Amino acid sequence: MGVLSLSKSATAWALDTSEIFLLIFGLILAIGVIGEYSRSPKWKARLRAFELMVMFGIAGELIADGGVFLFSRQLQTISDIEEARLRRETGDANEKAGEANERAAANEKKAAWLANQNLALQDQVLRLRLKMADRHLTPEQQSRIAKSLCGFGGVYIDIGLYNSDSESQELGKEIDGALPERCDGKPGFVVSIVQKLATIGFSGIQIIAKEGTSQKSKSLAAALAAALKQEGLQVRGPMAEPKRGNVMSGGSQFNRSIGAGIERATPVEIAIGKKP
Repeated sequence: MGVLSLSKSATAWALDTSEIFLLIFGLILAIGVIGEYSRSPKWKARLRAFELMVMFGIAGELIADGGVFLFSRQLQTISDIEEARLRRETGDANEKAGEANERAAANEKKAAWLANQNLALQDQVLRLRLKMADRHLTPEQQSRIAKSLCGFGGVYIDIGLYNSDSESQELGKEIDGALPERCDGKPGFVVSIVQKLATIGFSGIQIIAKEGTSQKSKSLAAALAAALKQEGLQVRGPMAEPKRGNVMSGGSQFNRSIGAGIERATPVEIAIGKKP
């Protein structure tokens, strides 16, 4: 740290002291010079003292001036070192701040990725729960389906249960409940629920428009497929009757009578297979 190992405060004190001594020795030198050149007998009697004052004044000024020079350089060196340290610390602080910003940005990206992964996982869990859950129609869903199909009343509909488990049977009953017997005072739908066993199985629901069916029944089949899909059921069709191999049918279950204005044929079948 320069010539002397002094602190900044000590160097500043030494510089101030040197400047004070420089002023004092300058004053002594001035008095000595005045005394030497004075013509007063009183002052000439003390000529030796004035000469010594000049000598001490010059010597003191030299020493004090050297101190001023030395300590001012020392103070400048300390200031340069402090400035360099401050710049270094500022650079380190900026670098650390940049690293902190990078870490924060990386953490934000990681948090966003984790949030997206969590949402994707929740979606997968929800899909899995929906897939594992039994198929159902709530009363509100049944009401919406009935409202959308009421204009196609007067048709005989067959609900075929191609899977013998209780889930398929309950779904068949709920679909039956969505097909009104009367629509605004006009004939609605006559529904039969038939347990069937086929050697070629399938999953989901198929809407079958039998061969030779009327245009009205074809429109019903399309509307029925759309209504069931709208309520979240997996439905295919309307479609022609597919090959199912050997099919055995049990007894039909009727929940309502066949009144006037109902087509006697079965132009539309709602085939319920196993849960997807």
